[in-house]
Amino acid sequence: VEVSLKFGDWLKQVHKSLHRSASDHHRSLRQASAERRAQREALRKASVEQVREQCIQLQSALDCSLRERAACEQALSVLEFSKPTEAQVRAKLAHLEQIKASTRWQAQEIEALRSLEQGFVRSPRAKEETGSPVSEATQPPDNNDFTDHDITSNEVTSEVESSAEAWVESFFFTRWRRDSPLVS
Repeated sequence: VEVSLKFGDWLKQVHKSLHRSASDHHRSLRQASAERRAQREALRKASVEQVREQCIQLQSALDCSLRERAACEQALSVLEFSKPTEAQVRAKLAHLEQIKASTRWQAQEIEALRSLEQGFVRSPRAKEETGSPVSEATQPPDNNDFTDHDITSNEVTSEVESSAEAWVESFFFTRWRRDSPLVS
């Protein structure tokens, strides 16, 4: 009987140890999941920002190209009064065609960027389900045994989000900015 009691006590200790281990593992998995969701949301936000900035830069280049096209067309219309050579006319027409090709390409790229932006702006599935990229990790689990070890602090949530934003920033070598000069 004494051996059975010792064996029972040992089993209780093993069970308690396994339960603690499972609880710790559960908490670390929830934290990792929250970090991945926060990273995904931070990356989505950075992507939207980058695409918007690129679109603004490209729109500015398109506006410049359209002004250049109008000036070239004006120069061609005035050129006939200056008795141009055939080579001068061909050069102006070639330049005009190059500008037209550039404006078509720029317009297509702007449309592609806007379409890409719309894809990023749509609510991600995880955010629709939880309302926040990390809110699921901050909710207590259904099993009350794990509540002691769960992530419940808003400070931890903001820390996870800040960490995710820093993670995203770490792999952007260049960032598009409105004040960046256009290459002419």
